[in-house]
Amino acid sequence: MTNTTDGLACLAALLAVAWGPFGPAAFAGEKRQTWEEYMKVDLNAPVEELPPLPDAEARRKAFAERNSPENVEKAAQGLFAYWDFGEGRASRNPMTQGLWRMEKGKVRKLYESKKYEEALKAFRSYLIRKTNILWNTKRNFASRDFNERFNSPVGRKRYEDLITLVMQDLYQAPTTKATVRIGEPGLVHWDWKPKELQNPWDNTPKPEVEYFSGSHFDRLWWKFVDTKDRKYLDRWVALVDDYCLNHRLQEDLSALNLDLGKNGMFDGLGFLLALGEILRAVPEGEEAVPGATVARIDA
Repeated sequence: MTNTTDGLACLAALLAVAWGPFGPAAFAGEKRQTWEEYMKVDLNAPVEELPPLPDAEARRKAFAERNSPENVEKAAQGLFAYWDFGEGRASRNPMTQGLWRMEKGKVRKLYESKKYEEALKAFRSYLIRKTNILWNTKRNFASRDFNERFNSPVGRKRYEDLITLVMQDLYQAPTTKATVRIGEPGLVHWDWKPKELQNPWDNTPKPEVEYFSGSHFDRLWWKFVDTKDRKYLDRWVALVDDYCLNHRLQEDLSALNLDLGKNGMFDGLGFLLALGEILRAVPEGEEAVPGATVARIDA
């Protein structure tokens, strides 16, 4: 009997961890949080004003000048340092290898001619063409799930409310609803951490604003696709640039965890998803995202 009781207790503990914030032991001694409660955005929550960043003036200046000729050159060099121009194939995937003749050679010629802005635009075209080929040939490409992203009224309401927060430079932790003024583009507090544990199954000390592609901010390009209102896309692009310039998580990661940080697998896939959907939303979609921004997130 004792062994059976102990076994059931262990099973209950494991299930509590697996259920996360919706399980009976989401927080010890506290009422279980329902899925609807977790998904709810509290627009009336008190807002914590974070202290000014110590390097605010330097960051503001760097952000304002991020697309200057000097910084465009820096973005190009940072990106193309990883490119093997001696590799004749554009891809290991046979479907996209022909892009060498169409796009990759043009990129190389412009870069070697020190026409950095034109080279980055050509790279952006190359990347989009490659994405389109995969979109049309790979049935499981991530973007195909975009139109099914709302599976309930609760999900759509959360989306609309998150947009309201993001456009006011606010960020809200999903479990405790702790809300902070996270900062305008260029001055985002990327290292902000909530005081309370947000995910009971993961108690590692990491910022709440850790995964750019999985955070509230990607709702901005969703809203642009849905409304064609350029203010949402411009805000998203600005946050991508701020993220690339000032987010420091990856510098603290080991080589085994690169997919968790900036420019890792998660962010790369999310950015390709965004590019593909933006391009389908408006004819000028390719020009809507600066080549330097594409270089920063891919470098």
